[in-house]
Amino acid sequence: MISDFIPQELQQKDLSALNEIVINANSIQESFDQEENSQQFAFITAKLSQTYGQDLALLNSVPSTLDEKNKICTIVIDYYKNILKLPDEKSSKLLRWLFSQQ
Repeated sequence: MISDFIPQELQQKDLSALNEIVINANSIQESFDQEENSQQFAFITAKLSQTYGQDLALLNSVPSTLDEKNKICTIVIDYYKNILKLPDEKSSKLLRWLFSQQ
């Protein structure tokens, strides 16, 4: 479990920050460039598809084994790493756009 590796206080701070982002994502009066964000997300997804192949589909399912759960964690971490490789302005806009999707 994640709690075996990350202190409870850090987990709580992370959850609180993520909660604030999710709650406020729809209230942000920012105009998103839908096309640019979609293209960047598609590019990152295609890149990860080359790495993970069919395992990328696990993100749209409920994992049934520990191996599937581990793969999902690895893929999600790679998604964020790839997003954060973008210039700061683009990565922050892409993350806000992703969190604002319903």
